[in-house]
Amino acid sequence: TLNITIANTAPTIPFVWISNTTFSNGTFILDSNPIENGFENITVNFYVDDADGTGNIDNLGGVVNVTRAGEFTRYNQSCGKVGNINGTRANFTCVVKLWYWDGSGVWNLSTSINDSSNSRVYNNSGNFTYTQLTAFVLGPGALTWTSISPGAYNQTSNNDPLVLNNTGNYAVTTANIQVN
Repeated sequence: TLNITIANTAPTIPFVWISNTTFSNGTFILDSNPIENGFENITVNFYVDDADGTGNIDNLGGVVNVTRAGEFTRYNQSCGKVGNINGTRANFTCVVKLWYWDGSGVWNLSTSINDSSNSRVYNNSGNFTYTQLTAFVLGPGALTWTSISPGAYNQTSNNDPLVLNNTGNYAVTTANIQVN
């Protein structure tokens, strides 16, 4: 009788990078600003090495999380394989959306993936900086009155109120809003 056990080698994630960034002092800096009243697509790429071969990697099992204290976690759980680099290394990519209201500053980047034996590996080494955007929309653009009587007080417009909407991620306090 002969028993052979073939052990699984867990994969590793040796390298993570973000498209459209520069790298400075250990942090990726996004080359674009938040988009006013919209979202920014953050494209995360990572290599997965598996000594058992690229066929042992779960091709749709990649996950990316981006986190920052006080903010909602942004994630994508369907990162897909772009292609094989060689017989043991594959390239994965996915997109995570950061919205215009997501806070500026350093965000943490984490990637993970399974192999066919359900061995999950993590890489929590990434950071990136999301810049600050100050933007407001004011409406209506002008207040109007049906008529105004000279010397009369408290004559209200017929198209109020005047609404200020913060369409960026700069936290404007009440004391910092002035309307002339």
